Amino acid sequence: MGSYLSIVNNTDDPWTCKIGPDEAALKIAGIAISVVGTLAT
Repeated sequence: MGSYLSIVNNTDDPWTCKIGPDEAALKIAGIAISVVGTLAT
């Protein structure tokens, strides 16, 4: 299971990028891992 970030450039500036929904997915995964870890102990 690998993790990655999708960087989406949806602005007029080529040097300005926004991190897409994968960032939110990583936060949700982090919360889920914390809950599972708590229940497992």
